[in-house]
Amino acid sequence: MYKRTLGTVVAVIGLLFVLGAAGLTIMNVRTDNKAAVMTTDILSRVLASEPEPGPSDTDPEEEEEEEVPRYPLPNERRLRSRIPEPEMKTVLVDGYEYIGVLTIPRTGSELPVMSSCTDRTINISPGRYYGTPEKGPFVIGGHNYISHLGRIDWLREGDEVLFTDVEGVSYLYEVAGSEILNAGDGRKLVSDEWDLSLFTCTFSGAQRLTVRCLKAEPEDKTP
Repeated sequence: MYKRTLGTVVAVIGLLFVLGAAGLTIMNVRTDNKAAVMTTDILSRVLASEPEPGPSDTDPEEEEEEEVPRYPLPNERRLRSRIPEPEMKTVLVDGYEYIGVLTIPRTGSELPVMSSCTDRTINISPGRYYGTPEKGPFVIGGHNYISHLGRIDWLREGDEVLFTDVEGVSYLYEVAGSEILNAGDGRKLVSDEWDLSLFTCTFSGAQRLTVRCLKAEPEDKTP
């Protein structure tokens, strides 16, 4: 009798675990689908928008000193980049600023990139964590949604990554490798050794998968 009761309890617990895992999977799929729809809509509007005036379009005498922005690492508010961020031209969509579009042929991804990467904005789209493509190192972070940066683990050495700013200037990169950083190693995301770094959380959220890239020259297709 005892063994039968114990077996029933174990079976019920196992069923609860299965149902919980199934529920979590369904929730993740729904969240990813919602993110994909939002990303597609935002991307089309970013591409159709005119850039906001940047620093070069203003009178230097009228410029006011602004507080240096500090961008927290996703899910790690205590870790912040304390290095001043260079300015970039942006387009405004639904009150958020975007600096361009990230294209990753290997994963079939074309993603709008926000001007910042914070806990508040990262649910909407990937964002700039540090730097600019003009004055690297340039670092972009995003959630591990499949529709965001969840497939960057597919990238291999030599794969191309393209960033196009809101003025239509494109910067081509080649993947040089990848590494796993602990959540407490946020400052290691920024390295002068790499022109572009893409990062996202691992499945557990305790680490950061970071893909490192170097600038590449477009192929000359002139006959």
